[in-house]
Amino acid sequence: MNESDDSAGQGRADDTPLYLQIATLIRGRINDGFWLPNDKLPTIAHLVDEFGVARATVRQALSVLESDGLIVRHRGRGTYVREKPKTPSILMSISVDRDQFESDVEGDQPLLVETERAEGLPSFVESIDRTAETYQYILKSHSVDGSVYALDETYLDEVIYEKSPFNILHHQTLEVILDLDGSLFGTCEKTIGVELPNSRTAGHLDISQSFPCAVLYTILRDTADKAILVSKRSYRGDKFMMRMVVRQVQSFTSNIGVF
Repeated sequence: MNESDDSAGQGRADDTPLYLQIATLIRGRINDGFWLPNDKLPTIAHLVDEFGVARATVRQALSVLESDGLIVRHRGRGTYVREKPKTPSILMSISVDRDQFESDVEGDQPLLVETERAEGLPSFVESIDRTAETYQYILKSHSVDGSVYALDETYLDEVIYEKSPFNILHHQTLEVILDLDGSLFGTCEKTIGVELPNSRTAGHLDISQSFPCAVLYTILRDTADKAILVSKRSYRGDKFMMRMVVRQVQSFTSNIGVF
């Protein structure tokens, strides 16, 4: 990692700005316990020597981490790791039945950000054999008690969307379509990952692009195996905890390959 790579830009395999790469490295060390709460971080001069970058780049990285609430800088005293955040206040569950789903979304306030007609599915979806002719793209933010914790990008079969557009746009999308016609739905596939947000997602979640997000991908298919809903929900990493309820425990071991 060096400053000439940063100025060249195109010479790096990773096009993430250099200061965000450094912020991510420092964040990783803190999360891994290399630096503990209230520990003093190395000086800017030390970090400049370690990473081989300009002082301005290190300052940018530290500013990102400070705005994310991970460190605190004191003039004349140095930079310190903040106390570890409390247990996340938002709990995301992989629901296994309708009652659990309704409990999960209780208190959630979705806010419509954008909607438009889409001819196809997004790039974050791997190949799907059967798709709808057109989809409605819906972008929503989600908050609890005024705190935004997630951003939803949803592609919904336009035929289903037209059945109740107002409710779908202004309420929990899955909750609404589950009420429309339960016989439509065949399978629901969920995949969870962790990634750094793009600038748009970071802006809506009020975080930097070096702030890790938990990401939940959902593909809902009808009984003919057509993808009728595809969504990507990005959760702020400091407001995410996964809980999975498993029923019929006696059959869990034999079916573990399904997860």
